[in-house]
Amino acid sequence: MSNSVIQVNDLKEINKVFEKLSLEGMLKKIRITKVNHMVYQSLIEILIKDFKFNVFFETSKNELIEVLLHWIDGPISQVDWDNVSNEKLNREFNLLKIFFEEEFSISATEKNNEFHWSLSWGEVSVVKNKRDFNIITYLKFNLL
Repeated sequence: MSNSVIQVNDLKEINKVFEKLSLEGMLKKIRITKVNHMVYQSLIEILIKDFKFNVFFETSKNELIEVLLHWIDGPISQVDWDNVSNEKLNREFNLLKIFFEEEFSISATEKNNEFHWSLSWGEVSVVKNKRDFNIITYLKFNLL
């Protein structure tokens, strides 16, 4: 991963970041999920306020449909496998909830191991996987 970071001020504009990274050759094609669906990894980390993320973009017929964010400065990411705990997992999960509630100015709905926001431009979900000690944020865009 590059040491470069790109600042994102508004998540609904992340499609412009995808286009910029694509034009600059800063995306690595990592897999085809289905016919005409491609997943790319950003070679540049994304900074949203004080949170730094690894980013994966999924396209369908070259249209951005989903973005996966993995917080790389979170409590879980800062420890090795021998030092992960449910306490750290829950702390990261709740910190991301607070972060996105402030970002969107609305409360999340909570179901099982997921916080969810429905927005005018799409859906945002923060999903906790207890078995893998992993948390991923999904941004799904409304298709035109």
